Amino acid sequence: MTSPPCLAFQEETNEIWISMGGSVHDLLGDIGALISDVIVFRFSRIESLAYDTSNGPEPAILFSFQTAPAFERHRTLSLAGQALPSSDIQGQRSRLIAFSSSHEVSAPYTSLALRVVCRSRGDFAEFRRMAEVASLPPATELGPPPPSRRLFADNALERINRWIARLPYVVAFQALAILNNLHLDPLELWELRPHIMSILNENGPTRTSEILRLFGPHVKMLGWEEDKDEDSPQTIADCLRKATKDATPLHMALRDQSKNPGWFNCHHVTITPTRMVLDGPYPDQSNRVLRRFPNHHDHFLRVNFTDEDLLDFRWDRDVDGAQFVRDRVGGVLKRELVVAGRGFKFLAYSSSALKEHAVWFCAEFVEGGKEWNAETIRQSLGDFSHLERYPARYGARMSQAFTATEPGIILPVDEISMADDIERNGSNFTDGIGDISRDLAKRISRRLQRRPGSKKRFYLDPSAYQFRMDGFKGMVAQTLGVPAKVFIKLQDEAVHEVEEATQTLAKCSNFLDIHGIGTSYRLSSVMLNLRKLKVGLQSEVGAPLNLNDPFLDRAIEFAANHVLRVMKHKARIPVKGSYTLVGVVDVHGWLKANEVFVCIQKRDERPEYIRGRVLVTRSPQVHPGDVQFVEAIGHPPPNSPFAEEKFPNCVVFSSLGERSIPSMLSGGDLDGDEYNVIVYPDLFPKEIHPPAEYPQAIIKDLGRPCTIDDLADWVAEYINSDILGFVADQFLHLADQSPLMALDPDCIKLAELASKAVDFAKSGTPVSRADIPRLRFPTYQKPDWSAGEVGPGRNGRLVYKSNRAIGQLFRRIDLNDAERLAARQAKRQRGGPGHKAEKKAEEKLERAMRNLTITGPARDVMCHPISLALLPVLRRHIDADSAIPVDLTTVARKQFDAYVSELRFIANSNTITWDPLTEEEILMGTIASKTSQPRKRTSMMARLRNQTDELVKRIRLELAGEQADKSDVDSDEEIDDDLEDWLLRSWAAWQVSVLRGETFGGKSFGFLALGSIFECLKAIEDRDERGSY
Repeated sequence: MTSPPCLAFQEETNEIWISMGGSVHDLLGDIGALISDVIVFRFSRIESLAYDTSNGPEPAILFSFQTAPAFERHRTLSLAGQALPSSDIQGQRSRLIAFSSSHEVSAPYTSLALRVVCRSRGDFAEFRRMAEVASLPPATELGPPPPSRRLFADNALERINRWIARLPYVVAFQALAILNNLHLDPLELWELRPHIMSILNENGPTRTSEILRLFGPHVKMLGWEEDKDEDSPQTIADCLRKATKDATPLHMALRDQSKNPGWFNCHHVTITPTRMVLDGPYPDQSNRVLRRFPNHHDHFLRVNFTDEDLLDFRWDRDVDGAQFVRDRVGGVLKRELVVAGRGFKFLAYSSSALKEHAVWFCAEFVEGGKEWNAETIRQSLGDFSHLERYPARYGARMSQAFTATEPGIILPVDEISMADDIERNGSNFTDGIGDISRDLAKRISRRLQRRPGSKKRFYLDPSAYQFRMDGFKGMVAQTLGVPAKVFIKLQDEAVHEVEEATQTLAKCSNFLDIHGIGTSYRLSSVMLNLRKLKVGLQSEVGAPLNLNDPFLDRAIEFAANHVLRVMKHKARIPVKGSYTLVGVVDVHGWLKANEVFVCIQKRDERPEYIRGRVLVTRSPQVHPGDVQFVEAIGHPPPNSPFAEEKFPNCVVFSSLGERSIPSMLSGGDLDGDEYNVIVYPDLFPKEIHPPAEYPQAIIKDLGRPCTIDDLADWVAEYINSDILGFVADQFLHLADQSPLMALDPDCIKLAELASKAVDFAKSGTPVSRADIPRLRFPTYQKPDWSAGEVGPGRNGRLVYKSNRAIGQLFRRIDLNDAERLAARQAKRQRGGPGHKAEKKAEEKLERAMRNLTITGPARDVMCHPISLALLPVLRRHIDADSAIPVDLTTVARKQFDAYVSELRFIANSNTITWDPLTEEEILMGTIASKTSQPRKRTSMMARLRNQTDELVKRIRLELAGEQADKSDVDSDEEIDDDLEDWLLRSWAAWQVSVLRGETFGGKSFGFLALGSIFECLKAIEDRDERGSY
């Protein structure tokens, strides 16, 4: 018995289900199981709708999706062939990769469009009525479909994949990325094959791979230009020619990481339920393993597992998502993953990467006459035999070798000594911390700052470092009972400071510095230097030279929106006079029990010593006892060890007492954990509760040595049971609903479950969802502050107005629609290099460059407010009024072109929507788009900043010239030669930025050039003060 295909609107979940028809399988008598294949997608995933009424009685509906829908198999109990209304079978919906083996081949390329033929005009009319009720996108009219070209037939895909597999791997990876990322279909890529082979024969694999990498963003934007002219790319071949032009030797030099041992260009693969998305390579921080094989980085692959929207997996309660993860994720981990003809095997993971559901794969290679593969690399990491029965512990210990680190210095074995921990009453007071000599600490500080390309600049030598060495990890070192009005006052003050940041450059500089925004371009420092030159924002009072720059205004608006968004949705409020500090320990035993020493050292200020009763805590604070009072000793007495070593910007805990203070604070230790030291007395709770004491987590023991397949099963289990965020959310929701708030017994239970969830990555023992207490309110209503950025949608009735402090704080902040502003700016950028505005600016630059080399700087440059402010300073060191040498202007222009081509790739590869990032977002290092999973945006922002850091750093190295090549020294000697040449190159770069200011990349390149100018001026000032000429 079968059931016909059907389409249904699911109002409760805002979904459409399209059943492909089903069949009934007998279970017992008239009772059977109706099994049907179903396509499921949310209303919000529909990008566009179109209707085809040309087929008379059978109209068609064409859905276009932002991301692929879910393919599911539904199992429903039936009686006499009729589905029962509420079968409530556990796992009645199963997620599928595809409906069949043939569908699995084509699904990665064909799932963004779906054509549904209605059986009658009546069905079509009913769909249109329901579509209007559901607020689906307005539909357009289409003609009949074109004849099938069988673009994704097995033979077409096999042909293109065979060709790709024969290419050099770095080229093959980019060719496959063009196909898998849906930039071209197989026929379009096949027709481009002769051009690619010609480029490969002429340029070799490295440059060809870079050309294809740049080609992706160009072809993605093809056809989007709204103001095309005759020079716009009209065809795919035009886009390839543009990418070839962009991949200049200078651009290739910007991408080269061979001289930067702390970074490497990493190839990325994302596995979704239906697709394999390829990305990169782009700069990532290296680790101990990768630094061992500097010539084989392309044999390593970082692999992420996500849903189709590239966010973490999420399931409705009746979907058996766990089994799907075991099949999809576990299947990939246990089999060879073939990418562009090269086979990769699961290698390992780092702890931070595992939280993002990412792991490392590697392919076989030969190094030093030895064959290396995933197994031999793991064996070379150390002896883990004592952990081989415990997959979670085995993976966690091995993960330390894959943690992203900065390369430090090489230590002789005789300079390393072992010391016993300080333990008392079962409490470890030195958990994760040791000692380092002052001389060694200074050597590390110098090396980190003076390595070529390093952007680290310490205003004092660090007194503590987090390190990885020989399997060790750790540090070496020299809301309860508070009235809502207290939080509201702090939030109002913070919001006022955000608003003030848009008024003056000095306040904006301080705002960016506090919140770590614009760090890639050192915006805070640039703005402060501009203010010293009497430059101000558009309406700034008292500034002789005002910037009337809409770009900068928009960028500041994005930065303000970023901070307010975190404040509104995460309730993160800055508290003046309070600090987040790394924890270390008093190994001398000088501090009494429950005492701490805190020295705050800000730039260009005298040390501040915290004295008196202070509150200490650590995120995440869940249990009522996760906050404790301690006594800060203030200025160190002369006879104390802190009189000589002040441990600036650390909190030093006592090693005396019954129990270590860090262990009382959410189970903290001293291997790099940060602690909140709160001095603000209004935030002191009236009552302090005893700290939590939980039994040690049970370690999952296989009872036999684990294999790599066991580790693969563990990774899949981690993804299935990674519910720490859910436990924390449930805690907040229940505390909001209970009159006892955080003291509610269910909240206390959730605090214990949260501790267990934190330990899960090392224990292997997951938290069962069945153990998590449920919400109290009817229909599982949640507080309004938990609705997220995208809001409650059509299910607004499931949200109630919270009267707790967090609810009041949430409603007091209104966010501007920065997402809409970003979309408008992205739309303006889509025109690309051939857009009329860009073409006009290009012609303007040509004229100005000719003028630059004949009569001096162009009028537009000299009249710019920043130029007017800079000229009196520049004239002391260079001839800023005369023509810049032709070779320097040519190089500056090439630097700009290389910068822009890479910036376009960054804009396209770090977005969480279809639109590329705006230049304003890149400048500030923020992403304006809303998302249902802010953690994903945070991860993308970190990647954005890493890539931008590297790009800006490389351009600055080019501007600094030989200064950069001489900087890897291990002494205090400064390199002072040719600083004026550096300044002249930076001045030329600034002039190019002014002339290209209306084109994509022009404004941010200007801030880059200004940062280089101010850095060089400081170097000249330091040289002159030392009397070295």
